[in-house]
Amino acid sequence: MVINPYTFLPVSDDVERSAPNGHRLLGQGRYSGSFSLTLTARTPMLLGPLIGGGQMPPTDAAEETVIIPGSSLAGAIRAIHEAMNNSCLRIIDGGYRAVHRHAASPQLLQETENGTLRMAIITHVTPAGLPDRVALCDRVVWVPVDRFTMTPRTGMRVDLPDDPATTQPAQRGPRLAARAHDVSEDARGRWFILVTDVKPRANHPVYFACGRLARPVEQVQVPERAQAALARAIETSSELHGINVTQTGYVNVERHGYLLGRKLALGHDGESMGPIPVGTPVWVKTEVAGGARFVSEIRMSLAWRRTSKIRAIDRVPPTLRPCQDPARLCPTCRLFGSAGADDNVDEGPTSQNSYRGHIRFVDARASTPPQRETFTRAPLLSPKPTAGQFYLDNQRAEGSMHPHVPTAQWDSTADGNGPRPIRGRKFYWRTRQGGHLPAPQHRGRHFGTRNAAQTQEVTVLAEGSSFTTRVAFDNLSLIEIGSLLAAASPHRVLGAERVLTVGGGRPFGWGAVRGVISDFSAAGPTSRYMGTDEDLLPSAEDCLTAYQEDMAQRSAAQQWPILAKLLTVNPPGVADAHVWYPPKPHAAGHGPQRGTQQFDEGFEFWQRTSGLQLAHPPHRPLQSLPHAGRPDQNIPVV
Repeated sequence: MVINPYTFLPVSDDVERSAPNGHRLLGQGRYSGSFSLTLTARTPMLLGPLIGGGQMPPTDAAEETVIIPGSSLAGAIRAIHEAMNNSCLRIIDGGYRAVHRHAASPQLLQETENGTLRMAIITHVTPAGLPDRVALCDRVVWVPVDRFTMTPRTGMRVDLPDDPATTQPAQRGPRLAARAHDVSEDARGRWFILVTDVKPRANHPVYFACGRLARPVEQVQVPERAQAALARAIETSSELHGINVTQTGYVNVERHGYLLGRKLALGHDGESMGPIPVGTPVWVKTEVAGGARFVSEIRMSLAWRRTSKIRAIDRVPPTLRPCQDPARLCPTCRLFGSAGADDNVDEGPTSQNSYRGHIRFVDARASTPPQRETFTRAPLLSPKPTAGQFYLDNQRAEGSMHPHVPTAQWDSTADGNGPRPIRGRKFYWRTRQGGHLPAPQHRGRHFGTRNAAQTQEVTVLAEGSSFTTRVAFDNLSLIEIGSLLAAASPHRVLGAERVLTVGGGRPFGWGAVRGVISDFSAAGPTSRYMGTDEDLLPSAEDCLTAYQEDMAQRSAAQQWPILAKLLTVNPPGVADAHVWYPPKPHAAGHGPQRGTQQFDEGFEFWQRTSGLQLAHPPHRPLQSLPHAGRPDQNIPVV
């Protein structure tokens, strides 16, 4: 049995927005005050440094007391408040575009045969190192590696004749005929070599594409949008680590292209690590507009990566998108504030549309020195929203397939009737093995050399660690105060023991804390400024009751049973021993053992569930993540 570490709380598009209270006047029926909050760890806690290279866990500068930064508390409580009140999706990279590897299918060669996809040679690059002009090739021939008399390198010119003898195997591009002469370097030759990675073709014949420069030379511009798509594809390519010369002497063009550099690819700080060299062969698609031909897509190899046209914000219903109008805010933005430049989710000039919040969080300080353990944490990678199987709502596409573009991918036929919406708000299951320290708790994750870069030495705080803080609020109604108290101590409205999540290591179940409220005080305008008792001062229970009565009339409360499940440590049917990322598929009863490298090789799982229809069975129908409310969260990996 395998249960994915994360799931999604469904969202609805009926977000209620209204004007906030403002900060100029404490009006009638509104209160200012504060309360103490005690946080007790129900699973081990991993608190990151306040600054790069700082202490883990962070400590108070004066007394070296372990702290939870107030900003971390604000984020943790805000996340619960958003979920409880169906608020906007504030934390989302609206301009995000998915990057997918092209499926190796006959369609790729068909595109080269009909001229849709052509080889081209970069003739000019921008100061930032991106190609902005290419020269088109008019023919491509695939040459066996054993026909080269030298070590082939990307961009090298060779001495093929203008019209070489070729053969045309079924579902393959034109290959150099066996009787043709060997291929040597020719600095003035018309043909250019494009060298690609040989690893995926181990134990199979390897052919490199050679493109013939058209005569007369046809120069085509590469617009900024095509440059940006190329840069994003390069930046998200995990195997690109600079120039790499393989043992056989071939230069991998994908890695060669990574001279572009991560910072340069995203435009950060304008730092350049070197351009893609002029003379580099690439594959391009072109379009014509206004009588001029331009490049609409550029690739570093034939089956490479494409950047989706659909953005993340396109998958969010308009009513759920981040608040932009300070006069119309969702329930959470009215309390916690709304900051950010949101009118242009892509790169480019933006404007601020912000509102200052009504809540202040003080750093939480450890009540007593917590028990700690330092060890090397198992590898963790960043989230992959490109995995449409789990991150997108596939109700209308479950079990679907396509022969060229897997339906799990963004921009596939599964988006044909409009972009599939995002799955919902992401939550990690809160589980623990038992005991006070992780010992170390890695759920059997394998420490392999491939994942060495993602390991880290960490100091984890034991279950039972306790912290106290003070939370202040200003100019809020009883219902709004109640919503804040409910988010800080969710068991008060959801029942049983419900937890917040603070810190890192969430795929391991770390960071679950129980919040308990005490020493609550609130004052209205008369009592606060005139010192009289004319105001009927509320208690914490008064605020919580007012909030619950109000939510009983709202649709957002319909998700509370599922949210309660997601905020429970070891919820029914979700045992810690079963929680981990999908492993390599296997025959029933014959799977790899947890803690082995083979168990952690989940790439094949994503392939088998991607929605790709193969030429011959077995096919790969789209398989989605179970709904969070289902009792059975097991993911079949057979």
